[in-house]
Amino acid sequence: MYVDDSVIKTIRKRYSSLVNKKKNGWETLWRSVTDFIVPYSGKYTESKQNPLSRNHYIENNCTRIASRVLRSGLYSGLLSKSSKWFRLSTSRTELLENDDVKAWFYEVEKIIEQVLSKSNFYESMYNVLGDCADFGTSVTFISEDYDNVIRCYNMNIGEYCLANDSTLEPTTLYREITMTVGQIVERFGIENVSESVKNSFENNNIDSERIIVHVIEPNDDRIKISDLKKFVYRSIYYEKSTNDSLVLEVSGYDELPFIVFRWDVRPDEVYGWGVGFDAVPDAKQLMLFEKESLYNLELVNRPPLVASSDFNNKRVTIQPSTINIKNPNAMESGIAPIFNPMNALQSTSQKISEIEQRINETYYTDLFRMLLNYGQSNMTATEVNEKVAEKLQQLGSVVERINGSLDLVFNRILPMCLRVGLLPEPPAILQNQPIKVDYISMLNQAQKASEVNGINQFVSTIEAMASVNPYVIKMLNYDNIVKELAERYGVPAPIVKTDQQIQEMEQAQAQQQQQQEQMQQMQAYANGAKTLSQTNLDNNNVLGQLSQQMGNSG
Repeated sequence: MYVDDSVIKTIRKRYSSLVNKKKNGWETLWRSVTDFIVPYSGKYTESKQNPLSRNHYIENNCTRIASRVLRSGLYSGLLSKSSKWFRLSTSRTELLENDDVKAWFYEVEKIIEQVLSKSNFYESMYNVLGDCADFGTSVTFISEDYDNVIRCYNMNIGEYCLANDSTLEPTTLYREITMTVGQIVERFGIENVSESVKNSFENNNIDSERIIVHVIEPNDDRIKISDLKKFVYRSIYYEKSTNDSLVLEVSGYDELPFIVFRWDVRPDEVYGWGVGFDAVPDAKQLMLFEKESLYNLELVNRPPLVASSDFNNKRVTIQPSTINIKNPNAMESGIAPIFNPMNALQSTSQKISEIEQRINETYYTDLFRMLLNYGQSNMTATEVNEKVAEKLQQLGSVVERINGSLDLVFNRILPMCLRVGLLPEPPAILQNQPIKVDYISMLNQAQKASEVNGINQFVSTIEAMASVNPYVIKMLNYDNIVKELAERYGVPAPIVKTDQQIQEMEQAQAQQQQQQEQMQQMQAYANGAKTLSQTNLDNNNVLGQLSQQMGNSG
């Protein structure tokens, strides 16, 4: 479709501005990370280099291993598919005591877990978290999918531009997509493409490539297209090479469809700062010293030699099992290395070890190896949490920032599930109430380990004091202690009874106790009556005399 010339001019102008900002410093940093740490990541506009030939800078794979351990550790520690890592809740905690609310949250959690498992969400998040650590910024686009409800499309660093809103959150994305003519026609329809694409398609050049620009930004008044009025965010596709006002598609979204993950954010910056930036200087040194080490090793194995003059004009060989004949009349005759290169080799190897250690520290390798090896070790979950908690101080803000991005994931996924009718009707008491997500993964629980330890130590101290002064035990509210520990341990909701369930249980127990007491009384009355009926009423016992007196008085 064709739009007003001012629309496409506005879009192109902003895209040009965002590209210039990206190239002023950021792209240089990203390219360095690509060159020296993750050579198969990144897509840069001016680079036509085959990704498979990018590893020519890599002489030592320590950086790649460290990166791989970090992304595996983040994935396992934050949102592993094999363990529960989130729980739905509401800011009004009193509503969580309602059985209907509790049951609804539990059912919706199971539905969301199934949606995530059936889609490519977990495969996508593995790479998103890794790119976030390496490059400081990563983006995934969550699209509606007919078969699996959702589908995630990760974006390569370098192929997109971001812009912040007034709250310094990224809500604008411009990205370039390389598509073949066949893909363009299949995706947008031949009636919507340019004449160039149409001609290529009709001439069977369906594998020739074009660059498509996709724009997602808040649907403000800068661009006026009548079809977009109802959406919160607008989406526009156009061919980069065309100069007219033709656009391939105009649509919109009710929720932000792309999610940005940032490792560390500097003030007023849209892109994040990753650990890869910190590791690049060491990575460059490592590659230089690795080359130097190979050179020194060659000197050890094939040293430069010096020979006495009696070997002049004689053939000398240093091959294994060969013999060189020396002059028996010469005072000093033989062949020897000019110098001993072992000292240089040892010092170079030591320097390499120091650099590798710094890179591993930068990538938190010891922490994440501990997490990855947890199932193979003899440590309990509590011991792991305690050890991890010691090392999580530096990662605390990163985990919180990732949790914030995961909030946006749920803000996107929950309405999508609601639109296709997957979610049950919420209880009336929960209508119009905000839903929040609590993250209960291993890393999130480890962050709360200090709080749990504090509660446990306090309770133990009070219980110990109770042996001296029994009154202090009355100050502990064990019901609330159980609730607090359950929340911090990430215990599933059905395991802990609500106040309402406890009250109903106590009422049922009281009613049962009352019935038992009544039955016991009735049994006592019956036994008493039976005893009286069998009692001998002659005048030789008290009952007989009493009965006789009552009869005479009548």
